[in-house]
Amino acid sequence: MKKNKIILFVSIIIGVVLLSGVAIFLVKKTTSSNKMTVEDIYSTNIIASVELLNNQMDTATQKLSTTNDNSMMLPLAYTSSLNYDELAELVSSMATIINDTKNNFVTEVSDKPEYETKIVYTGKALDGTNEVYTIYYSETPDTSFNDDKDETRTIITGIAIRGDKEYSVYGQKEIKRKESELELRIIFDQRNYVEISHELENRETEYEYEVVRNGRSVSEFSLELKESYGRTIVEIEKEFAGREQEIKLTNYENSAKVKIELEEENINLVCELVTKEDGKNYYVFTNLKTQEKIEVLA
Repeated sequence: MKKNKIILFVSIIIGVVLLSGVAIFLVKKTTSSNKMTVEDIYSTNIIASVELLNNQMDTATQKLSTTNDNSMMLPLAYTSSLNYDELAELVSSMATIINDTKNNFVTEVSDKPEYETKIVYTGKALDGTNEVYTIYYSETPDTSFNDDKDETRTIITGIAIRGDKEYSVYGQKEIKRKESELELRIIFDQRNYVEISHELENRETEYEYEVVRNGRSVSEFSLELKESYGRTIVEIEKEFAGREQEIKLTNYENSAKVKIELEEENINLVCELVTKEDGKNYYVFTNLKTQEKIEVLA
């Protein structure tokens, strides 16, 4: 009997350690009081997905323009395969997370009885304005899952609200001994959604994203968030024209601008959103070394 109790105690400890390990993914501060909770982890993934969906629906077509006839390819002399429309989409979608220096996730008492948790987040968009996201969700045990003390599964259901748009949230988290899996789907409608998956094994912290638009998979990439010298760094691995690119996104000089590091080419860009004389908004990419620019119609 004593041996069984010891085994059960060890199993519980392992389960707690695994659950705590999920939080490694999005630790944004060095002090324990400022570490992001599991709720923050869900919310950050949901916010990034909402922005990916929102950008795709609002900017169905984007066109390149340049400051002069010869500047378009100068910032990427060795990587003409890079798609600036896709890069602009990634930068814009991650801007509110990158520009968050205060961990602005606020958990409140839910005013919707069907959901247990309410989280309000205020982030700064690429144009410098504040964006407010409200997330409601519940996480409940999956009663249909095998009743095993070494293996548990919970079901995540909720909604995310940004402005006048509402997105559905579905997912599940499974913990089994030294492994855990998280799957989330953020849905605008049946044909437009983002799927996120993550397997925590050997302390790996990458999340896999797939973006579906009009029923077709249009983008797949891996994403990891890190903290360095008080800044949030978004690391993305994505394939452009058959070539894998490693991209780092960080805040630029405490502004609403985003710095982009292209690891393979050792090229640094800064992206900002600018309203020009014609009244249109443009994503402007500036090469920090050559000062050459590329503009993408927003």
